[in-house]
Amino acid sequence: MVKAEPALVRLIIKSPQNNTQRARVDHYRIDDTHSNAYTLWLKLNSPQKPEPDVLARLKAAVELELLESARFCDVRDGKVELNFSLPRYGVSLVEVRWWQ
Repeated sequence: MVKAEPALVRLIIKSPQNNTQRARVDHYRIDDTHSNAYTLWLKLNSPQKPEPDVLARLKAAVELELLESARFCDVRDGKVELNFSLPRYGVSLVEVRWWQ
């Protein structure tokens, strides 16, 4: 795997309604340290027959993980702007819920 600096992401999302004032943002991530059972499996020395407790940890690591706690943002000019860094081998899911 080639090492690379994270990308700086500026994400602007337009509200589907004109009268929206706030938005709830949930930011999920899959990368080396979030939502990644394979990385955990390697860190645990690649067990071929994991014990039940290890297997439970691996199953939990498969679940989509929040990068940060949910937050509310003000909508300005009908848009929400988010700025974050994204690892080279990562993906983000940003869920926005609009509030009146």
